Amino acid sequence: MWNEVEKKDRKSNSRYAKEFNVALPIELSVDEQKELLTEYVQKILSIKVW
Repeated sequence: MWNEVEKKDRKSNSRYAKEFNVALPIELSVDEQKELLTEYVQKILSIKVW
């Protein structure tokens, strides 16, 4: 994903995120956390802001 962002924006002062941290509810099992995170990432990657 970040490589695609870098291809689109070539400004000399541009900054790109290389990682992000997500806090997941500890009440969920590991499998539920993975499912929640997968759904979230798929959702944000489907939104094109560039």
